[in-house]
Amino acid sequence: MSVGVYSILNTITDTRYIGRSTDIEARWRWHRHNIRHRIHTNLHLQNAWYKYGKDAFEFSVLLICERFELREYERAILVLYTGSQELYNNKIPKQRLPKLSKSEMAARTLAIQRSPENRAKISAATKAAMTLEVRERMSRKSSRCVPCTVDGIHYYSLTAAAKALDVGWREIRRLVD
Repeated sequence: MSVGVYSILNTITDTRYIGRSTDIEARWRWHRHNIRHRIHTNLHLQNAWYKYGKDAFEFSVLLICERFELREYERAILVLYTGSQELYNNKIPKQRLPKLSKSEMAARTLAIQRSPENRAKISAATKAAMTLEVRERMSRKSSRCVPCTVDGIHYYSLTAAAKALDVGWREIRRLVD
């Protein structure tokens, strides 16, 4: 079991992921397992792995250190590579920002004053993204996503049946039950 900072290098694109661990070998197994099962938290790294293949990646230990030094060394190495090489890392240290609670973050987001033009752009983008297919998919994920058959016609949800028959979903539920 080795404690230190490691690197996963894409030898084709020369892009690198830098991480730290108290058990580097176990962490490497964790990365490979999560990439294989498509559950890795770093989608950029995962997509590159599938695009270029596992043979395009090299795993190496950059530094062995004591446990209490891990964070400082990882931060220093990230800063060192940031200027000279593209990284897969999602969070690259730039400056220390204050930690905010969820309510403080929400308050800051709500306090943003947007111009009418900006609000119109956001509205148009949201409406464009909300196609009929997306709305149906969202409806299927709702709590009323109970497939049903009414008068021989199959609907993917109570809500879809209610819309098609122009009645409330509770009325459809009474018909089905």
